[in-house]
Amino acid sequence: MSTDPLLRIAAGAYNKRTIKNKSGIERSKTFMHVSDQFHGFLDIHEHDELDMEKAVISDQKKAKAEELTEMDLVPVKDISNDYIDNLLGTYTTLSNGCCGPSYCVESFNISRSDVKFAGDVKEHLVSCCNMPAQHHLGDEVVLHMVILKKNAVFNKGFTAWLIKKVAGDVVYVFTVSKNGIVRFHIPQESGMFVKICYAWADSESTIGFFKNIRHAMTNGCFCLGVFYAPQNANAAAKSVLMRFNRWKTDVVPYWAGICSA
Repeated sequence: MSTDPLLRIAAGAYNKRTIKNKSGIERSKTFMHVSDQFHGFLDIHEHDELDMEKAVISDQKKAKAEELTEMDLVPVKDISNDYIDNLLGTYTTLSNGCCGPSYCVESFNISRSDVKFAGDVKEHLVSCCNMPAQHHLGDEVVLHMVILKKNAVFNKGFTAWLIKKVAGDVVYVFTVSKNGIVRFHIPQESGMFVKICYAWADSESTIGFFKNIRHAMTNGCFCLGVFYAPQNANAAAKSVLMRFNRWKTDVVPYWAGICSA
């Protein structure tokens, strides 16, 4: 069993237990949590992959990312080992609110040590959680990125203060699929109050907050992202992460993160 604490957090499963794979059976999603029926973050949204891709891979959604970043962008459709360096660096977020940026995080940094490969996560789940070694769910996921609070810079305001207070050492875990789709997970030990605080901070508006809660109660979460590659010849950005809300219903953009070295 791995002694790497970030690997355990990135996996999204902690207890040594027998988890039964209910293949072909509709498995209920719990509110911003991985239930015992799932093998951590690897397969909680495995069956949602096509719906998520359809929701955000469109010219209309890309146009919003281009509007926020003022760049020409193309979706990254193949996250390979050779491409990972383009995803490492400092992400500066851009968002629009009535009185300035609406997202509470100004920037965050991802280094090589913050990235856990899906193969390493699976090995950990086999040893810690009795996941079958031949388990094939979660094969779309290639990377787990751990966002540490010490590597995040928060904006001013009540929401930023609140998240900084309630978040632990890890603010988020991103699971990245090979098609460039990103899911945003909070640490699994987070209580209901923390989840509500995150839902507020991650909502694009007050009305959006209630819509997002409803979406999460039905689909387990409401957040989704996609990686884009800048096409500008003089662009300093290595990549762009665009965050959307409500991937199953009325998809809306929230913020864009521009990655620089």
